[in-house]
Amino acid sequence: MPAAMWFFRAVETSKGVWVCSRGRQQFDTHESVAKAVEHLVELASKDAPALIFAHYMDGRVSKMLEVGDAPPS
Repeated sequence: MPAAMWFFRAVETSKGVWVCSRGRQQFDTHESVAKAVEHLVELASKDAPALIFAHYMDGRVSKMLEVGDAPPS
């Protein structure tokens, strides 16, 4: 059975901070998307394979990067 791929997210809030999360679990906040993604890479490396996304207040969603090996298809 292939390994699951986790989705980690940096979500911009109306207060201008970025929330780091995986599913419904929120880890912490950061002052910039760069710092949030840096933290998510650290978290995701423990649960690879994983994808990291940034969700912006204007509705954009950007795939930031992939961590670890992708599961076989």
